Amino acid sequence: MATIYDVAKRAGVSRSTVSRVLNNQPGVHPETRERVLAAVRELNYHPNFAARALKRQRADAVGVIIPSSFREPRSDEPRGYYFTEIIRGAYNYFTEHRMAVTLLDDEGTFEFYQSIFERRQVDGILFIDLELGSDMTRRLKSLGFPFVVIGNASEPDVVGVDVDNYGSSQRVVQYLYSQGHRRIAIINGPERRLASRDRRAGFLAAIEHLGLDFPEAYDQPGDFSERSGQKAMRRLLQVSPRPTAVYAINDRMAIGAIRAARDAGLNVPDDISVVGFDDIPVAPYINPPLTTMRQPLYELGAEAARLLHEIIANGAASVSRVVLPATLIERNTVALRTESPERG
Repeated sequence: MATIYDVAKRAGVSRSTVSRVLNNQPGVHPETRERVLAAVRELNYHPNFAARALKRQRADAVGVIIPSSFREPRSDEPRGYYFTEIIRGAYNYFTEHRMAVTLLDDEGTFEFYQSIFERRQVDGILFIDLELGSDMTRRLKSLGFPFVVIGNASEPDVVGVDVDNYGSSQRVVQYLYSQGHRRIAIINGPERRLASRDRRAGFLAAIEHLGLDFPEAYDQPGDFSERSGQKAMRRLLQVSPRPTAVYAINDRMAIGAIRAARDAGLNVPDDISVVGFDDIPVAPYINPPLTTMRQPLYELGAEAARLLHEIIANGAASVSRVVLPATLIERNTVALRTESPERG
């Protein structure tokens, strides 16, 4: 079985240079790096990562913790797609850097997290879409164990990655305004969710900036489900003057809103326009295909993995907060409003 010394001899370099190449560290000339990698392939050399990790008292592994609700999928909320894409981005980053990924069940208690940290079975943790709260994050930081939060990263001293919910919602309003809409309503999500609060705040900021009227009845609650989108749209259709466009802050509520409009004999988008948020897999295939904001889920996972890797390797991340933009995907649920905005 080939050793690191065999690789060094074949490549004509020192053992430390081989080690730097295998650990993807900087400071190695590209030609030298390629020579080492060629020697690795020729000798079929497999580094003993377990031994290296033991020597450094590192596991060369990270844990990913997701909400327990992920194990209880609901037909009206495509949470599986949301988590899978984020995990895929993180997994690909870590495997490229020779680190294992372990999915961990969440029990939601400090003692549970503490036991993971004390056993040192992983070198750090990614929390996906967990509402940890200020007290929990403070206690976790007191352990001195690396962790990064994806979504719901509301605490200022916690390293987190999220989509730009505020700015993306502003862009939705600006887009609808550019299409001639002046009466724009919103179907919001649960108030306890940071994403709901940020998307609503961005929406209202854009409404105010553009000087648009916004009756209280245009601000409708929802719970991210298709059914709540239906109910909210039914209420909006009773408002006078009726909105010409509705922004549902997730796609499932948008789909429910379209169904309610159709049940009322209205055409989407000719009679009322609808915009969603997420770009879930069914969004292009509903009738009509949904205009929405696409979340960069894969990129969220990859960026969070990079930050966690920095903390593990260097003791700190280069930045404490990364916000990624969503992308407007124009399909067929928004119509150009050419008539006077005073009409129905």
